[in-house]
Amino acid sequence: HATIERLQRELNASQAALAATRAEVDALKSALAAATGPTVTAFAPSPAGSAASKYADEYPALEVGVSPVSSPSGSLAARMFTPVSESQGFKYVYLPCRAREKYSDVRKKLKSLKIDTARILDVHYPAQKVIALLVHNDY
Repeated sequence: HATIERLQRELNASQAALAATRAEVDALKSALAAATGPTVTAFAPSPAGSAASKYADEYPALEVGVSPVSSPSGSLAARMFTPVSESQGFKYVYLPCRAREKYSDVRKKLKSLKIDTARILDVHYPAQKVIALLVHNDY
C-alpha cells in the first residue's frame, strides 16, 4: 500500500511540473508573437543545374530498377543512365566452410546454388574454416 501512495505522489508531482512547463511555453509563445522585429519571409530558390534547363521535362525520367531494354547487353548499357545507388560500395560476406578449396571449385559450387558468380568480385580465406566473398552492396 505504501508503494501505491509513493507512486501517486510522484504522479502528482510530475503532473504539476508538466502543467508549469506548459504555462511557461504558452508565455514564451505569446511573448514571441508580441515581439516586434524584422519580418522574415521564406522564398523558394530558383532551380539550378539541369533542373533549370528548358529540356528537363522533355523526356520522362527512367524509374530505378526498370530497364527499357530486355537483352543483357542492352541492360548493361542502360545502367549508365540510371541514378547512382545510395548504398554504393562493396562488402565481404563471410561464410563458414569445412576446408579450403580451389577458387574455381568454389565458383562452381556457388553456380550450382544458382548464385551469379559474375557478381562475386573476390573469393578468399581470411581465417581457418571461413570463406569471404566480395560483393556489391546492391547484390
